Amino acid sequence: MSRSARSGAAMSVTDPAATSPPTQDPSLVSQHLRRRLADGNAAPGTLTVSGVVLLSDVVGFTSHIEEMSAQGREGLEAFTTGLSWYIDRLITMVLSRGGDVLCIAGDSLLCLWEADDEDGLREAAIAAASTALDIQETTDGHPLAADRVIRTRIGIAAGPMTLTVAGGASGRWELLTHGETIERVDEAERSCEPGRVTLDPTAAALLAEHAASMPVGDGLFEIDTWFTDRRTADDEADPGGLDPWAMEFRRLSIAMVRVPELADAPPETSHRIVHDFQAIIDRFEGTSSVVTDNKGVRLLATFGVAGLAHEDDAARAIGAIRMFVAQLAEIGYTCAAGIATGRVLHGVTGNRERRSQTIAGEVINVAARLSTTAVDEVLCDQETAVSARGHYSFAVMNPITVKGKATPVPVFEPTEVAGPRRGAVAVRGRATSVGSNTGTGVALPLTVIGFMTANE
Repeated sequence: MSRSARSGAAMSVTDPAATSPPTQDPSLVSQHLRRRLADGNAAPGTLTVSGVVLLSDVVGFTSHIEEMSAQGREGLEAFTTGLSWYIDRLITMVLSRGGDVLCIAGDSLLCLWEADDEDGLREAAIAAASTALDIQETTDGHPLAADRVIRTRIGIAAGPMTLTVAGGASGRWELLTHGETIERVDEAERSCEPGRVTLDPTAAALLAEHAASMPVGDGLFEIDTWFTDRRTADDEADPGGLDPWAMEFRRLSIAMVRVPELADAPPETSHRIVHDFQAIIDRFEGTSSVVTDNKGVRLLATFGVAGLAHEDDAARAIGAIRMFVAQLAEIGYTCAAGIATGRVLHGVTGNRERRSQTIAGEVINVAARLSTTAVDEVLCDQETAVSARGHYSFAVMNPITVKGKATPVPVFEPTEVAGPRRGAVAVRGRATSVGSNTGTGVALPLTVIGFMTANE
């Protein structure tokens, strides 16, 4: 690889206008995205829709992971069985009531019921609230592993929102969700007590004839009593679930990237940003995805997954993100990125209707925390710096605190490219599909588990 490429100098990737037809397995994307990409209609663009969104999140999930992983294979098998059952049930209940799973971010689901008019919006609110109550009645307190049980927070909000189709590198498309309704569902979920359902004011008003709701502050409401007939979820229905996939621990380098203006950028700019990110990560032989959960919209890159593992994955992560930073600068945008390396749990969750590849572990929290600490820069943890020291020089930065860590985490900034070394990072000469979207298999998008919220 040339010195300019390793230093992150801007370079040409594929033309965002020359995107590929969609090649994704339908189960890997939402129904909304499937419709917009139907019949090869792979065009980026933004659409404002009206509807009701539901956001679910498991309380204390990262601590569950760490505790179970410390118990060895037995703990891991119990954890993966519990996780597979939980995600499978949530997807099944959402789909059975006409909802759409927009995003699976590990233990968190973002779901949508679209509506054409006010009556449709009311029906969507009833369906979303009924689903939320189904989830709590079916899963709250259910054993996860050992003495751990599932506790879920659920937020619901109603109103208009913007859905942007972006990306398209090697036929992989992403759906970006943004707008005030998405912000309000984030607030509702974060404010929710475990085992309960919290509503924004619009959702509460739509449900006034069906549920009694109590104010819980900040203009939010909690469902107290449902006083009309409500069909419960059919627990005997075959959800088409996957067998618990053999999740494994792998050493990965994970980059979390925040582009503050991404959600509000013009559609063509959002498309170019996501496309360039995909193409650059492809070039360095990593995997990429867009993560949407209660932290907003972020870009995720992972290096070292099965079939794409290299001894220099940490250096590849740094090189790819530095190149992306330079590419963003060319169009007048900035970003903040955190890179962390270590052992994570890796596998697939969901069912045959909707699924996603998942990574889980403490490393995710470190990368996320670094990305919120960074200011228009790329920061990494010590494991990444040590692993990439043959390729980069590093400046020592102030350590940071990370929830769940007893001591501060050392922080480093890659500053210069080291001289040519044996084993220097080699990247593809062109942006191509990672792994398998070209006919040798299915390249699964990665989602993540373990972003702690203020309530955890």
